[in-house]
Amino acid sequence: MTVKDVRSAKGQLRAELLGRSEGEEKPKTVTYAVQDAVAGTNVIRFSGLAAGDYAVQLYHDENGNSKVDLNIVGVPTEGYGFSNVLIVRGGIPPFDTMKVVVPADSAAVAVLAYAP
Repeated sequence: MTVKDVRSAKGQLRAELLGRSEGEEKPKTVTYAVQDAVAGTNVIRFSGLAAGDYAVQLYHDENGNSKVDLNIVGVPTEGYGFSNVLIVRGGIPPFDTMKVVVPADSAAVAVLAYAP
């Protein structure tokens, strides 16, 4: 997965890979990835995935406290993003909006959004 617009090399990128098997309605966590952030473009790899539908939600943990920091109205104060969602509006997008259909090898893109 390519992650674009990471504003600094502070902290880590933390990503959760969600999956949903055929016939399942609700996605579940398949695995996590944590790596040091690099300003600009980063690549996160999830290896050994079986064919299926997957989605990624991630955030830039700039202060290294292992949680998504929120402002007083509940908007993340650190960068956050979702697979295949270039502009984030109104909370976490539905799984079907974020999903990537993985036949064997596949790629997705996420762009981080930062609160002003």
